[in-house]
Amino acid sequence: MFQKKAVIPSVDRNNAPNQKYRRIVVMGSTGVGKTAIMSRFFNDLFDDRHMPTIEEFHQKMYQVRGDSYKLDIVDTSGNNPFPAMHRLLIQTGNMFVLVYNIDQRESFEEVKRLQEQIVQVKGQMMAGVKWTKHKNLIPIVIVGNKCDLESDREVTTAEVRTLPERYPNCACLEASAKNNINVEEIFLKLFVLAKMPTDMSPLQRHKLQSSYVMMPSPGANRRCRVTLGRHLLNLYGVVTPNIHRPTVGMDLLRLEELQSAACREFQSRQAGGKCSIQ
Repeated sequence: MFQKKAVIPSVDRNNAPNQKYRRIVVMGSTGVGKTAIMSRFFNDLFDDRHMPTIEEFHQKMYQVRGDSYKLDIVDTSGNNPFPAMHRLLIQTGNMFVLVYNIDQRESFEEVKRLQEQIVQVKGQMMAGVKWTKHKNLIPIVIVGNKCDLESDREVTTAEVRTLPERYPNCACLEASAKNNINVEEIFLKLFVLAKMPTDMSPLQRHKLQSSYVMMPSPGANRRCRVTLGRHLLNLYGVVTPNIHRPTVGMDLLRLEELQSAACREFQSRQAGGKCSIQ
């Protein structure tokens, strides 16, 4: 048996080839555990004290098979103190995680409202594009947190299963940030819906790392070991420390880029079509 320590590759954030940018927006009522889920995802930690969040911003850099990914994750406030910023986050988000508590029906109703709002805002943003075709492409994962409180359940699994029926590119699951149940599966499902490399999911990277560590050294083919080692190194996500939240101006530029890209895609399919950006 041998164990080899993997070295996390450096990523040039200013000149990364084939860099792909994605933003995950985490939304839900106050106190449902959005920040606790993020803490589990990034640090494998849990704090049962409720500290109201205005907004927290995280960023991870990945290298997957020669492509560089920059993944922003925005943990939003459940109080929604700034409606204009709330709307801008929806407009600039590529993927969404909507969180409710299984023991709080009001939080589930808020998730349904947020799902409708996301579809509505994205539709207004893509004016001129065939939205009936695009509205089913928004990756949304709906998370029922605190599944460890089964005896206090107010939201049934049957109710939750109706949500993907309305919007096919939506997935649902129950989790517990406290007991670390299904937290990594949230992001695995999200990457699958967004057609992103599932290797970026911590769950997949842990599986690969385990198989790499347990590979016997004496009888193993050297070429196989080197190939697997390189593959493992290329899958590590690097958390960017002390990252600054992009300014509102940068978000507005990002919004303009998203709208322009949607219009170009539509016009390429229908020559001579007009595009309206609002």
